[in-house]
Amino acid sequence: MAKRAELLALAGRIEESRAAWKALIAHLENLPNLERGSNSMSLLAEQARKSLASPDKTDRRNIPIKPDALHEEEIQLMNQHLTTTPDDASIWHQRSLLLLADGEFQQALLDCDEADRLAPGKFPTGYVRSAILLRSGETEKGKAALDEFLGSSPEHVAGIVMRARLALQARQPDAALPDFRKALTANKGAAEIDLVLEVANVMAANGHSSEALAILDSQIVTQGEVPSLIHRAIELETAAGSYDVAISRVDALAKSSPQPEPWLAKQAEILTLAGRPADAREAWLALQNHLASLPNLQRGRPTIMALAQQANAALSRTDSNIPPSPPLQ
Repeated sequence: MAKRAELLALAGRIEESRAAWKALIAHLENLPNLERGSNSMSLLAEQARKSLASPDKTDRRNIPIKPDALHEEEIQLMNQHLTTTPDDASIWHQRSLLLLADGEFQQALLDCDEADRLAPGKFPTGYVRSAILLRSGETEKGKAALDEFLGSSPEHVAGIVMRARLALQARQPDAALPDFRKALTANKGAAEIDLVLEVANVMAANGHSSEALAILDSQIVTQGEVPSLIHRAIELETAAGSYDVAISRVDALAKSSPQPEPWLAKQAEILTLAGRPADAREAWLALQNHLASLPNLQRGRPTIMALAQQANAALSRTDSNIPPSPPLQ
């Protein structure tokens, strides 16, 4: 009850805050004497009386930021903007999204209230509210709020993804897959890399590896050779036994990349998985020779040293498997 009264004051809803403090005082007065006289209850009663004696509106334009907040710098910039332009509803909404991501749920709700007050219905605050309900453990209320929000904003990508994730949690992949597909197409081209990888992983895990590869290839064409997308495509091709396709992809990347070393190692790994030990050994030797040709400063980098150790270990294993030459007669 005390927290609710505090939040109402922070939101500038002073009359409601005062009513909440009065309700708390009335509640405390109805408690048994022993409970009412405890230290914690006495402190709450004192807090309520002080708050009723100081009804000034709390300024939320420049809210405090936790030192470990993920979006500390962005929130600080928005604080500065709101200090000079408090009627900018878009900034209140943007800050609510950052606060949501940082786990500051109550602060995020208050920013949503302010955005709605300044521009009713203009910003998708329903997404933030439903996300907070879900993350607070109020699953049914959160689902209902999300369904209501998506009913009015059916193309909201984050909302669609949230609904898909809920379906996965409920072990309903057939309900989740259409939403994941819709989330990708809603971007009309390039999608966020993390979302592409998430959708590809879900597709592959549910027996749609071909579709997952098609999604990855489409985004690689659209967004360029993003390493994380390429790595996942190679993993799926390798898992499906499409070794020649994966090797061709890696070979092309090794030739075009300004830093071919990881791709040379990947090529050798895939050749090993494909059951081609002689070719794998040649690939490890090629990597070893390439690393030896690098300048000293570059060769001493941790990533290059790790690749050199990997190549040496792989060649040691292959050499130990070669039968010894017969003794001379």
